[in-house]
Amino acid sequence: MLQPVHPRAARRRRRDVNSRIITQASIAFVSSDKDSKAWASYYQSMGEHWLALPYDARDQKEKLSKAFGVNGIPSLVLLDSEANGRNTITTSGRSFVMENCVEDFPRSWAPKPYADLTKTAECKGSSINDEKALCVFVHNMEDKNVEGLKALATKQEKSDTLFFYATADEGIAEQVVRLCDIKPPKGEATLVLLDLDDDGAYYLANTSDVSEGALAKFLKEPGPRQQLKSP
Repeated sequence: MLQPVHPRAARRRRRDVNSRIITQASIAFVSSDKDSKAWASYYQSMGEHWLALPYDARDQKEKLSKAFGVNGIPSLVLLDSEANGRNTITTSGRSFVMENCVEDFPRSWAPKPYADLTKTAECKGSSINDEKALCVFVHNMEDKNVEGLKALATKQEKSDTLFFYATADEGIAEQVVRLCDIKPPKGEATLVLLDLDDDGAYYLANTSDVSEGALAKFLKEPGPRQQLKSP
């Protein structure tokens, strides 16, 4: 499901997507427009080469939005082939298009067991607000090494714990640093275990070691509970 942020920008991105992806996937336009005129205008701006759910099919549109958890637009959902059961590959396709991530499509769009905290608060289909989340802040490190986190996240892919990294002090990552009232030292990493569902609890590691072993130990022995400051 896709609606353009701006027709001109959408056309540029569509050209990039078309050249690498359109030959491997069919794209269906599903609109949340308030009237048929707006629907027709958007569809025309997309080139009118895609499949489209008619504007009058409001009930079907609502069912699709509910099935894929669409809470805002634009959204892009990628489904696997019919031969593979039409399983959902990702409901976050928009971010891949915005970043022009077309290499190794569609494999590169499959969900990973870790996520970039500067861009999202969700990982493995769950939110940082609902599950424990290990967050590794490396924006003050020269090499910004997060390989240990990725390795641990891959091994614990089926666990409820979420895994995030931040290589910049922005977005959701900046909010977490501020609410935890921490000041990542220059040249070192900061490790935080969030448990927001426990009335805003968090745990701060007394080490800057970002190796897989150190992160696993921190998960098992996070230390004393601390409380998020009020926004």
